[in-house]
Amino acid sequence: MSWPDHEDIIRILKTIPGPKPTAEEIYADVALARSFLDEACGRCRNHGRHQFIPVTDIKKFAETFIGRAIHDFALKIAMRIQGLQTKPSGSDRSILLVKVPPLDRFEEVRELWAEHQIGEQKEIDEEMKRWAEFRKKHPSYRL
Repeated sequence: MSWPDHEDIIRILKTIPGPKPTAEEIYADVALARSFLDEACGRCRNHGRHQFIPVTDIKKFAETFIGRAIHDFALKIAMRIQGLQTKPSGSDRSILLVKVPPLDRFEEVRELWAEHQIGEQKEIDEEMKRWAEFRKKHPSYRL
């Protein structure tokens, strides 16, 4: 995995206005959501027409695979990292849409995802440990 790391998330968070969580608070969610989007969109890319669907639907779908809730900011950052196209809904501008292939066929590889997630979690834990050690050595570090 090794990507994204904390610095990547910090840089993206700087571009988002208003109150937001820290990179440390959402790192694990961003990393897992990014990996999920990469795997799901990659496997389903040729299964039909890509279409815009509500981000809330993607969030629910991802949470069923990951097995826990994902922070809203983490999912938005993961979508940005993946380069997924987003836009506000035409009828209700408060609803964000994201363009993805039909992901329902990803259900066929749920067991493979579970194995993949175990490996991802180990790498996430290593990155969090690395970042904690770095912050301990350099407490005044600011990106």
